[in-house]
Amino acid sequence: MLVRFPTSTHQNHRVLLKALLRPDFVPRTILILCGAVLLLTLLMPQEATLGEIIRIVLLHGALSRAGLYLFAAAGLLGLVLLLRPNERLSSWTLASQQTALTVWFLAALTSVIATYLSWGVFIAWGEPRTQSTAAILGLGLLMLAVVLWVQEHRFTGLTNIVLGAFAWLMVTRASSIQHPEQPIGSSPSLQFRVIFLALVITLLVMAIQFARWIRRPHSG
Repeated sequence: MLVRFPTSTHQNHRVLLKALLRPDFVPRTILILCGAVLLLTLLMPQEATLGEIIRIVLLHGALSRAGLYLFAAAGLLGLVLLLRPNERLSSWTLASQQTALTVWFLAALTSVIATYLSWGVFIAWGEPRTQSTAAILGLGLLMLAVVLWVQEHRFTGLTNIVLGAFAWLMVTRASSIQHPEQPIGSSPSLQFRVIFLALVITLLVMAIQFARWIRRPHSG
């Protein structure tokens, strides 16, 4: 049986969507999505070994996963910009690079907290995944500084491609010593998997809004 909603309901949804997509509404949506991330994190149940620490651990994992997807998206934008350079696409490509780096920095920050709470040290330099996280962040910040100095469309696109490929290469090739291998994928808990997926999706939507916010407003 098909359910038909009143036309006014559809119109209300359209009005709400337009309001959410308005540039002046972007900071508010970011705050709302931050609240959703906090709520999802608090909804995570305790884990038998880590207890409440699992919340910051899974938040770190969600940020890392979202960061990798954002580096990939930034790399694809960079490829298009390399082939068809223009001001509008360049502004989106730069914003995507800055957004990916911001999310990756937050992933590194939550990693420091999770490492201290779990292992008693702030930075486990002997862990290959820690080394890869630091290498990606370091190269990304260096490339961003050069991009802002050079300010050339194709160079911006090229750096996004290089950084995206480097990020995925470093993470996929990094081995683990204490860090668990795919803790979510191997978890038998459906609740953990659902909350983790919701976290990643929420972070990606928030990242898109953040990119819209920091993108140069004078660009078309």
